[in-house]
Amino acid sequence: MKFSLKKLLLAVALLSVSATSMAKQITDIAGRKVEIPDHVKTMVLGEGRMVYALSMLEANPLKGVVAWRTDLIKNDPDTYKKLLAKFPDIKNIPDLGNPYSSDVNLETIISMKPDVYLLNVGNLLKAQESGLINKLARVGIPTVFVDFRQKPLEDTVPSMRILGEVVNQQARAEKFIQYYQKQMNMVKDRVAKIPEKDRPLVFIENAAGLDGDECCTTYGNKNFGRFVDYAGGRNWGSTKSTNLKFKVNPEVIFSEPFDYIIATGANWKAAYKGSTPITLGYFAKPAEIQQEMQYLANRDGWSSLKAIKDKHFYAIYHQFYNSPYHFMAILAFAKWFHPQQFADVDLQKTYQQFYNEFMPISLTGEFWAKYQ
Repeated sequence: MKFSLKKLLLAVALLSVSATSMAKQITDIAGRKVEIPDHVKTMVLGEGRMVYALSMLEANPLKGVVAWRTDLIKNDPDTYKKLLAKFPDIKNIPDLGNPYSSDVNLETIISMKPDVYLLNVGNLLKAQESGLINKLARVGIPTVFVDFRQKPLEDTVPSMRILGEVVNQQARAEKFIQYYQKQMNMVKDRVAKIPEKDRPLVFIENAAGLDGDECCTTYGNKNFGRFVDYAGGRNWGSTKSTNLKFKVNPEVIFSEPFDYIIATGANWKAAYKGSTPITLGYFAKPAEIQQEMQYLANRDGWSSLKAIKDKHFYAIYHQFYNSPYHFMAILAFAKWFHPQQFADVDLQKTYQQFYNEFMPISLTGEFWAKYQ
């Protein structure tokens, strides 16, 4: 028998009454005061890729997840495959729908009776307009916003603290924060000594090959664009747009003598038919990555580009843009742009140490590459 939404709301509201006395108040990344249970046991993820952050806090980062958006399966199948091998039960997690397009299944969320609904702050306006936050609040399900994509340089530390509170892993969160800040401060201090004239002009191609040969979508003064600037480069898009990403005319790539071109990539071949991405990730193989980069470097006119001729064409794992691990992208950029100042930085060794210290899965594959 199918329960109506009204009955579900009433049932969950009655169940939630007894839990309100065992609660604590936190402030989420949207600045909202939210009351959550002292011991959160179940949650719904508005974005499956929140597992990137949860992986550093829990031995099984998905043990309490009762529903999620399946963006991880579509947009990062290698990570899903890697997690599935170690935590096979995740194949049974129901799909809740896409909060960005207002097709979230409210009944699914309520029927799961989660202690918390976690959302990316990019969903804030849509969740407010649809009344989702208030509808869930009326049945005792708090919504908590975090952010690793809109303003990652500002929001990663507070978002990790928020997640630490949610899953009662405050010490674990602080341990990562100390590690993260150490890496970020090292780059900041060294870059501060590099004159503006020695900072290379950089073009970032977002999701290169996703639409076949078509070029280009790039980054404004946010996310990967900010990562380039932080690492001692000059992101071309930072002076052109305040958007996270924006589309440009293909001729733009020939308009200026870019010192570096960096393509973001992941394994999108199954999800996007006809795509020719650089399939960085847990199952990437160096020889295949070079073939994929060569295909993109051979697009019409690209062989004449300064960055291609100078062998300054690089690839970086796309999912760093939505992850606390973005410090690795910044380290890579800094080492590429300023090899002398960052000669002591061993990218693979650093990433391996990070996995040894924080991650529940092993490090395999390739997450950055230089076109040979």
